[in-house]
Amino acid sequence: MSLIIDLIRHGEPIGGSMYRGQSIDHPLSEKGWQQMWRGVGNEQWKFILSSPLIRCAQFSQLLAVQQDIKYVLKNNLKEIGFGEWEGKNKTELKQTRLAEFNAFYQNPLLNTPPKAENWTDFSFRIGNVYQQILKQYQHHHKILIVCHAGVIRAMVHHIMDIPIEQMVTTEIKNGYITRLYIRQAGNKLLFLNEHL
Repeated sequence: MSLIIDLIRHGEPIGGSMYRGQSIDHPLSEKGWQQMWRGVGNEQWKFILSSPLIRCAQFSQLLAVQQDIKYVLKNNLKEIGFGEWEGKNKTELKQTRLAEFNAFYQNPLLNTPPKAENWTDFSFRIGNVYQQILKQYQHHHKILIVCHAGVIRAMVHHIMDIPIEQMVTTEIKNGYITRLYIRQAGNKLLFLNEHL
């Protein structure tokens, strides 16, 4: 068995950078659309999986039509829920919740934002998605997942066994692709944050 999984983070939404999580779902800005088309280049996939949030789903639908392939929206590919942080950006959090913000980035497993989804539960959710992919889509050989920064971090953490503390601080850029090569001889992270 061999499978290439490309993960692309949605482009910049209207409203710019902020913690949107699951409850705030702005569509892509003009810049965000440009980031997405630049990110995928002329690459061809066999199948697309996508978060159902509009900042991912609209692009997935258009790309699927363009490439004449199927796409499926998967609820479990939604971004991690950030609770009371949703709708705020890093500058605001540093000004109003500095101790909470610093504690999260020092140890996200022990310092979940108030009312947010627990990182361990989130990682388990994404791990289940990965197992479903192996069962249902491995015969496609090359798939694209249109999703969120947190999902990409959790997927890489799960597949490559990289500590989640390290992945939380890893930058995942809007409209860039991370490529994973799944094979019996061992999984590989081929690249992180690249354009095709």
